Amino acid sequence: MDNPCLLVTYGTVIESIAIVVLVGVTIFYAYQTRRMAKEMEAARFDAVRPLITIEKTEAKQRGDILKQTADAFRIKEGKFPESVKCEIRNVGLGPALNLKYCLKYEAMNSIEKERLVLAVEESDTLHFLLEDEADHKRVIRIKYQDAFGRRFESLLWITMDESNARLVSRLEIRGNRKG
Repeated sequence: MDNPCLLVTYGTVIESIAIVVLVGVTIFYAYQTRRMAKEMEAARFDAVRPLITIEKTEAKQRGDILKQTADAFRIKEGKFPESVKCEIRNVGLGPALNLKYCLKYEAMNSIEKERLVLAVEESDTLHFLLEDEADHKRVIRIKYQDAFGRRFESLLWITMDESNARLVSRLEIRGNRKG
């Protein structure tokens, strides 16, 4: 039992196995640490992410109600109203920067407006002109950035429901594109 060759041979094998196991454990912990760092970075970015919503505003004053009635007749005839009033609101956790509002027609005409900052819970009311065209779809597009330069986009798709004499809208939000 006092054979030194046997001890040296098995000692080297045991040492080699231990090193391989330790390398595997180190790689596992390095991977887990990297994954946690990415999650913390995403949480830091999301802690100040703006989120812009676009809503058509309802008639509240007498003049607005008369306009809404006239718009309903235009829609029944298959024509868009002359304009639509929308409220743009930042419901996110951080300010929206470098906003660009754009009403785009399918015929590629557009109206643009820019604003430097829209703070958290701040809103802006805009009147977008709607030209009478053959197509029955409009898009209000707002491009903006967060404090880290990531780009986002909110879109309000507006279509006509001629049978019910009203405009129908659908909000779509795109984002997390690198600046």
